[in-house]
Amino acid sequence: MPRFSPDHVLPLVREAIAIDSVNRTFRENRAGEASLCDWVEAVLRQQGIACQSQPVKERLRNLVATVPGRDPSRTICFEAHLDTTTARGMAVHPFAAELVEGNVYGRGACDCKGALAAMVAALQALASDDTPPPCTVVFAATVDREIGLTGIQRLLASGFRPTYAVVGAPTRLAVAASARGCLRWRIAVGESPQSYAPARRNAISDAVLLIGDLERRIRRRAAERPHPFLGEAQLRPWRIRASGLEGFLPPHCAVDFECYTVPDCTAEVILDEVHDAVTLLEADEPGIRITIEAPYLNEPPVQVAETSPIVRAALDACRAGAGSASLIGLCDNGHLNRFVATGIEAVAVGPGDPALARATQECVEVGQLAAAAEVYYHLMRNPPV
Repeated sequence: MPRFSPDHVLPLVREAIAIDSVNRTFRENRAGEASLCDWVEAVLRQQGIACQSQPVKERLRNLVATVPGRDPSRTICFEAHLDTTTARGMAVHPFAAELVEGNVYGRGACDCKGALAAMVAALQALASDDTPPPCTVVFAATVDREIGLTGIQRLLASGFRPTYAVVGAPTRLAVAASARGCLRWRIAVGESPQSYAPARRNAISDAVLLIGDLERRIRRRAAERPHPFLGEAQLRPWRIRASGLEGFLPPHCAVDFECYTVPDCTAEVILDEVHDAVTLLEADEPGIRITIEAPYLNEPPVQVAETSPIVRAALDACRAGAGSASLIGLCDNGHLNRFVATGIEAVAVGPGDPALARATQECVEVGQLAAAAEVYYHLMRNPPV
């Protein structure tokens, strides 16, 4: 018989959505996710759960709650982020938490207040049990996922090293054991932007040549190394800036590139292709000037083995709590990447359709909320061995 009904989790997720926790980098509120963090702490303390604050930056803090287990030498961490992306341009009220035909609508409903609420509900049930869990259970509510990842970085920089971790993310209650990486870098084309000498070439035209060449080469290389859950690596130029005066050739152009990498087509492979393409273009176009700048972001892709204890335990929990279990890959999850890069075996699982994360009609299914609480509680009671 299920332990959780929608009535257990629905009030929690609606209260969470009603609290504006848009990342303050978007300049839509002054508090960011601070108010949501206060609410989570109040809810957990009412259940007698010990909570600690971890200062991150400018009044923002992570919240770390602990339920001691029979074996304190082993810890399983459940982590969910507090902030959301912008609420501008939504087709539904971002904070009304309206319930329509089995879905709760609002900013963060899917990413990831649904997982947050389900983890809180599971932790409340765990704390009210007569017997402690097999190992210590930690719940970490972190800040600044949408922009800087400073919350998860602060958590891991503090020396926190759980045995395993479970990241809350919209996966439709499938288990994600792999995630794409993200590489960002800039290429400068042409003369220095401070040069006052007349340009000899059109830097914009040269940049267009380079972009087309890189897209063809990397598409070809990526097709050779697809990942079974993540697909192919993907390159896109996402920003282009040029300088020049009307009537003169533009002397300088800077192009920012982003590439989503996969385990067999990593940043090293991509950058090798970039350097080869630039070398050949310079040989074919005498006089072209290209400078490849060092990457300013390099989040490696991750892959946790399907035989890992946390993957097996998460699949078992999904079978028990949601009635089915499957593996997927995540297109974008910096927190899973950070846990695994630190040497902590982790998975991501949670309610919600990833296609609805940050959507104008973001929502989460009520039925998935209760099932997610079942999954999390099962993992808390049956952690990997």
